[in-house]
Amino acid sequence: MRLKYCGGFATIVLLFAGNLLAQYPHFVPVIAKTRVTEETIRAGKVIKKEIKEGVYYRSDDGSIFRRITSIDGDRQAALRAVGQLWDNHTAINYHLDFIRRIAYEREHGPGPTQPRVSDPEAASKLPLDSVDGIGCRVYPVKFMKPGQTGLEDIGQNCRSVKYYLTLSWDKTFKMENGDSFRTVFRMFDIRVGAEPDPQWFDLQGNFKVYGQQQGQPQGGPPNR
Repeated sequence: MRLKYCGGFATIVLLFAGNLLAQYPHFVPVIAKTRVTEETIRAGKVIKKEIKEGVYYRSDDGSIFRRITSIDGDRQAALRAVGQLWDNHTAINYHLDFIRRIAYEREHGPGPTQPRVSDPEAASKLPLDSVDGIGCRVYPVKFMKPGQTGLEDIGQNCRSVKYYLTLSWDKTFKMENGDSFRTVFRMFDIRVGAEPDPQWFDLQGNFKVYGQQQGQPQGGPPNR
């Protein structure tokens, strides 16, 4: 797990790494809709709230495409939102600008992800829940801010061990100004086993790709 801290609150970037093993040759493909609710909380009151709905596509090779389709119900606003493509062949994460059709190379993983949990026995002892009818284990989420030595409890996520898929999370980060930032994610209309259209993963065909060493055009998406 790689942790990044930016913009006054913490963001967690999960990069699950390792070489594909013979007994796990393929991921179960997934097509799902997503909803993320983001709240800024001050003195116990929500002072800002935004709801982002989107799509999540995972191919059987482990590549993942994410796109926001509406922000507070506004589809035009979603066009400016940054999408993501995790290329499991190269272990590179790209941020996608859909207006200018540009892909920005971002995080590099040490290798392709593999569809298995690191400790199935430990996972089997975690609380069991379900999202959209799919069983998942409730994992606690902890975070260490830069300059601190202790771990901070920030929430939990619910992950399907069977399908190697995070179905929901609820996390709250303390910001430097004393406010809190809460993010709640949930998948719905989940179609396990449905193979998404390969064109969503055609990076070269759909976008002009900018590598990390090339910089980016003025006004490119933030590195977050």
